[in-house]
Amino acid sequence: MKPDLVPSGEQSAAGLLEDWPPYDPVFDPIDRVFLPRADIATETLVAGLIELGWEVDDVTAYRTVRASPPPADTREAIKGVASMPFSSRRPPLCGTWSGSPGSRTT
Repeated sequence: MKPDLVPSGEQSAAGLLEDWPPYDPVFDPIDRVFLPRADIATETLVAGLIELGWEVDDVTAYRTVRASPPPADTREAIKGVASMPFSSRRPPLCGTWSGSPGSRTT
């Protein structure tokens, strides 16, 4: 699947809005944007699309919850880990770190 529009710069809601065209009834007979997103998403994209003249169907498609702590042997195995990648930059997910970071944390 190839998307019709991706941010050319910053990969974020703000970056997407920089490239998103304003609503034009000549080119776009339907003025609606269906926007499924997380419950913790900011209002940046919704507000920006409305400002560009679009009608937004804003739907909470999923909720972000903290993961249960891993089993004791897994917690023990990750105690020396110096970096832990996350799929989101949102602060609530950072609470899933259960090891004690080493002297340098990336």
